Formats: sequence, C-alpha cells, structure tokens
Amino acid sequence: MIRMTVLYRRTDGSHFDFGYYVEHHISLAKRLLSDCGLCSIEVQKCVRTLAGNEPDLLCITHIDFENAANLTKALEIHGAELKADFSKYTNVDPETYLCDLL
Repeated sequence: MIRMTVLYRRTDGSHFDFGYYVEHHISLAKRLLSDCGLCSIEVQKCVRTLAGNEPDLLCITHIDFENAANLTKALEIHGAELKADFSKYTNVDPETYLCDLL
C-alpha cells in the first residue's frame, strides 16, 4: 500500500475552509478516485502542539492507495480537476509526500 500525505502549512494570511474541504473536496476526491484503487482518506485538523502552542500545520490529509501504479493513474486522470478545486478552500500551496506503508 502507498500513502500520499498532503500537508497544509500555516503562514501569514493563510486560510483554510474545513467545512468546504471535508464536505465537498474530500467527497469529490472519494468519488473520482474510488475506481482508481483508493483505499481510504483521513483528514486531520491540527489544533495545537503538545506544548499547547499554535501548530505550524493547518491540516494533514492521508490518502491511501492499493499501490503506486494506481496512485499515478488516479493523479493522471483526476489530478487537474482536484487541483482546480483548491482555491475554493485554501490559499496554501500543499506539500505532498509519498510513503510506503510497512
């Protein structure tokens, strides 16, 4: 299994609409990617550090696929449509990481 982790960092002037993200963007992603080997999507809203400080991250999203080939196929087919939706919920450029789940 392969995981794509998407990080949205807090910056001066950043905004993130969690309502839109969860209700619309994640629903869109599940609908589009379900036929491409999507296993699960998990969204985490960062609320504070362990020390109680404001976190550097706004949101962490984990998107699991059966394998790297399916992830690549999904992004080739649906990546542009998903990216076009970004401006509806944030002005943050996400960081994306791929990880093998061991």
